[in-house]
Amino acid sequence: MVNAFANSPRALLTALFLSGDSPTKAGSVRSAGNVLEAAAARARDQGIVVLELGVQQASEARSLASFHAAIALQSVRFGRPAAPTLVLSAGAVPGPQGESEAARFQLALALSLDSHPTIHGLALAPMLPDAAACTGFVLAPDTVARARTAGLDAGAQLLAGRSDDLFTRLGDCINLSGTGSDTVLRAIFLSPD
Repeated sequence: MVNAFANSPRALLTALFLSGDSPTKAGSVRSAGNVLEAAAARARDQGIVVLELGVQQASEARSLASFHAAIALQSVRFGRPAAPTLVLSAGAVPGPQGESEAARFQLALALSLDSHPTIHGLALAPMLPDAAACTGFVLAPDTVARARTAGLDAGAQLLAGRSDDLFTRLGDCINLSGTGSDTVLRAIFLSPD
């Protein structure tokens, strides 16, 4: 899988959370721990090093993103990681009513990573009865730069509770309705390429 998706971390991250062997029934919800375990197993099968942080307590987006960014940046401190590495975690990200927890975390992470060229991410929203079409938010090294080019201030969008809007306008909002977790799922991919 790593070789097949070497040029597309977005496709790799998406594939890790899509299960062909046990699709989620419409409306059913799986525990975040089970979803993370399945994604970790698929990653390991493809030779990806996995760091599982598990399901964590609810935390404010900026502090949680700073923690995850520190782990990712330490892993690439001396350049690129020696092997493809995946950091997995889950947990609530409380914030303004109406804003996706997953989008809020992902935008805070983008700001914390400061456009590092080898770090990509995917955050998936919990499965809700009235789930929007956008359930996943993709982070690329150029997320903040593309936002700026589109006339968006990423920091202001985060503070205004409009993280969803930023990812939607950048085309980095995807629908992975088959993941069906009970909380926000987070994956950070450290690419050696």
